[in-house]
Amino acid sequence: MSISQALSASIESAFNYYLSLDPDTYDQLTDLEGSIISINIVGFNQQLFLFPGHDGVMVLSEFDGEADAIISGSPAALAKLGITDDPSSLLFS
Repeated sequence: MSISQALSASIESAFNYYLSLDPDTYDQLTDLEGSIISINIVGFNQQLFLFPGHDGVMVLSEFDGEADAIISGSPAALAKLGITDDPSSLLFS
């Protein structure tokens, strides 16, 4: 297992644990099932791909297809998205 794969697995585990804290989240993820979200981590030349589904989110470090949505930012900016009450206010700043 490469470092990227190990990092992806760790992020997936933490992400799904966080999502499990609110059981209603899984119903909302069902609406996104089949979508692919790319997260570009600026400054690290790293990209993660999220595959939401009814049972959580799968995170991969490699994907040959095209993402339906792309979120780019520095690690600090991406972390702010997770802790702010209004993440949409940060998206285009």
